[in-house]
Amino acid sequence: MITIISNDAGGAEILSDWALHQKIDFNYVLTGPAIKIFKKKIVKLKISTLVKSIKKSNTIITGSSWPGKIEVQAIKLAKKYKIKSITFLDHWEHYKMRFLNKKKYYFPDEIWVGDSGAYTKAKKEFPKIRIKKQTNFYLKKMIERVNKEKNKIENILYLCSPSIKKLNKNKYIFKYNEIQLLDYFLTNLKYLKLDFKKIIVRPHPIESKSKYAWIKKKYDLNIEINKKEKLEKQINSSKLIAGFNSNAMVIAALSGKKVLNVSPAGKQANILPFKSIKNFSDFLKNEK
Repeated sequence: MITIISNDAGGAEILSDWALHQKIDFNYVLTGPAIKIFKKKIVKLKISTLVKSIKKSNTIITGSSWPGKIEVQAIKLAKKYKIKSITFLDHWEHYKMRFLNKKKYYFPDEIWVGDSGAYTKAKKEFPKIRIKKQTNFYLKKMIERVNKEKNKIENILYLCSPSIKKLNKNKYIFKYNEIQLLDYFLTNLKYLKLDFKKIIVRPHPIESKSKYAWIKKKYDLNIEINKKEKLEKQINSSKLIAGFNSNAMVIAALSGKKVLNVSPAGKQANILPFKSIKNFSDFLKNEK
């Protein structure tokens, strides 16, 4: 039996679409945002408990949460019961941190990635682990959906990403948190000299709309906070997509959109390995 284990939204989107393309009946252990994502795609989904599933499986395939959640627990148990473990990495940052649990690392037997940039980075960070490229069916699907949309290209889309704090200190991994970055973007947007109908601020799946309500009071701009509208429609209708190291920014970039990574730190803070994703701060240097 093969068990798929997932918690975070990014990994859940990739794993669920990958599972749909396999002619296998998987067993599922899901928590957090992954439950809703898998239920939308997989008919008659049955969710099992972790320990019971591990004992019955010969292989587990996990997503990757950061900080590590149930996926790391699963890898730890798989090692205990001598079961093969595979992790499909869904991002390009802090790979090793995703396998940390109580100051100890638990690495899988095999790591899957969906693109050449991730493959190169994973090979460097995990020289003793087998790295394989797998088709990222979710990314392919989203690019196709963006390109099929027929909307007026008149908006700016800002993709929110909640900052992660260090596991052992009450400090952020990055110098700036998500509130500071959005504030920085909206304050300096005027220097891009873009004509637009509205700014769509899309909260991350784990965030509430109310978290960003303050921007409407602070800025005299046509701002819409919207996480319900389909992502592909929002990307298609926008002439500029901005955010901070978000998976959705990659979808936009590979769909041919202009994408900016937002941080005063500029290039140093841009970890997405795609040349078409530029740094917002670079466009401000000659304008201020």
